[in-house]
Amino acid sequence: MSSASSPIKCALLASDLTSPETYARDHKGLHAQVTAHRAARTVRIGPNAVLAFEDESTVRHQVQEMLRVEQISEPALVQLEIEAFAALIPDGQNLKATLTLEYADATERRAKTEALVGIANHVWVRIEGRARVFATVDAAADRAAGGAAALTHQLTFELGRSGVRELENGSRLTVGIDHDSYHATLLLHDAQRHLLLNDLHTA
Repeated sequence: MSSASSPIKCALLASDLTSPETYARDHKGLHAQVTAHRAARTVRIGPNAVLAFEDESTVRHQVQEMLRVEQISEPALVQLEIEAFAALIPDGQNLKATLTLEYADATERRAKTEALVGIANHVWVRIEGRARVFATVDAAADRAAGGAAALTHQLTFELGRSGVRELENGSRLTVGIDHDSYHATLLLHDAQRHLLLNDLHTA
């Protein structure tokens, strides 16, 4: 475990970012590209739960957007933003995802989020022929988002080397939620599975 004084190791470097001037100029086009990229990596589990699988591109865009909106350019502050988002980048043996609960009506949203406290701990992925892998939750991100009843949660699914090999060999991948107040499953189609395989490279 990293100490509080140690920087978080991540696959994203300041040198990977587009310059603030270029990003501001090309912002709309870059945003459209990343939106399409993210859409291909996003699945709906049941009527109200959306799971967006993160990768270096989605995280880099989030950092760039934060720097643009907050007008951050000082190198040390840029590095802090990179490190704040680093945990969203898969490390090669896991999948990282953002779970969002969507309810259009505000009254329903308040009622449902209270009923769904702890839902993030009940999200799982299952490689064909293997046991389900339940998500671990970024507790710090949840606290920042409003606690256990937050609408957005940052999740990690640890697959390990053997799980990665199974996916590479063609095993299907199912995602689901098994909460007292919300049950749903979804079998990912091959195109989605292949996209996620790009995040899974054994060392």
